[in-house]
Parts: sequence; structure tokens; C-alpha cells
Amino acid sequence: MQTSSLRAVSSCDEHDVTGALCHALELPHEHLLGRIERAGEVLRRRPANVADQSTLQLAYCLADARDTVQHLARVVADVRGWTRGESRRLRPLDLRVAVRAAAAMAERRDGRAADIAIDAPEPMWVDGIDTRLVHVFTALFAAALTEADAIVARLALVDGEITVELRLPGAGHAPSEDARPLGRALVRHIVAAHGGHLELGPAAGAGNFARVTLPPARAARPHVAE
Repeated sequence: MQTSSLRAVSSCDEHDVTGALCHALELPHEHLLGRIERAGEVLRRRPANVADQSTLQLAYCLADARDTVQHLARVVADVRGWTRGESRRLRPLDLRVAVRAAAAMAERRDGRAADIAIDAPEPMWVDGIDTRLVHVFTALFAAALTEADAIVARLALVDGEITVELRLPGAGHAPSEDARPLGRALVRHIVAAHGGHLELGPAAGAGNFARVTLPPARAARPHVAE
């Protein structure tokens, strides 16, 4: 009974701390988003004839920063819901959106934007939680970029399941032990919670860095008469 009580208190404390951290993130988030919006406003007021390459690059960076901050807000909202005991239901989403969002946040080791090609000509519908799937591919891209400066992400429907293969040009080995921390346990947990599985290294196929396999959205599955 005492052990059970201690666990209950520990769980309560964990939720309280997490909730407090979520609350503490709100003010800097709003401040950062406000600064980004103000910078964008100043940029939009510049005369059109000074829209040189540097100005266009700045506009792109601001748009990317705004998208990243908004994604952070969704992550915090997701965590806050967990502290309140709210469960987020899986909903149909195009997996290409999560992969592209993760690619947009990826950076090479030298700080420059990563060279990530996404081969996904058709929508790939899965039942999922967008913020968590974005985390999966953000972590995988971060780890892959410790091995190479370019990645090809290929989405396809294979044997009734949706696969995302990350391929490094000229590579065919497992992630090195000194690669950027991947948080593999968390990534595997998220993928498993979506009914899928993760393979890393040569097991994922020659030349592949990783493969994520997920079931298609229920609405997209062919009906089989019973």
C-alpha cells in the first residue's frame, strides 16, 4: 500500500512539474512569435526594388522560424493535454506533411539547411498524431545527417503498408555509435503506438539508413466482406 501511495505521489509530482514547464514556455513562445511577426512586418514594408537574394533568404528564414515556433506550440499543447489526462485520438493525416515538416527543421552539421529530397508523388494517409510523427522523422533526419550531408526520403505503399525509407547516397551501414542522440526508445515507442515498426541500418535494406512502416488509415483500407 505504501509503495502504491508513493507511486501515486510521484506520478502527481511528475504531472505538476510538466504542467508548470508547459506554462513557463508560454511567455517566451509568445514573445518569440511576436518578434518574428514584427520582423516579417518590417521586411514586408521594404520597397520591392530592394528584394535581393539576401532579402529573399531572410524572408524564407523568418517563415521557417514561424512554422517551427508554431510546431513547438502544438507540442506543448500535446504535453499539456497529457498532464491533464487527455488522450489524443489518432486522426487521418497525409504522412508526407509530417515528413516535410521534419525536413524543414533539419540542419546539417555545419548549420546549413539539409539536402533532403522527398520522393512522395501521392498522398500517404495514416491514422496518427502529427506532432509525434514529426518528432520521429526529425530525430531520424538528425541522426542520418551525422552520417551524410544528403538524404533521400521515399514514401511508398508496399504490401498494403506505408513505408518511409531514408537513404543516404553511397551509404549502406548502420548508424554509428557516436551519432547525434536519436532517442531510439522514444522513436520506437511512438512508431509502435501508431501500429508500425522501425528498422535501422542494413536490416532496413541495402543503402537504407532507416525504414518506418505504418498501417494505412482505416478509411483508406479496402473493405473486406466478412
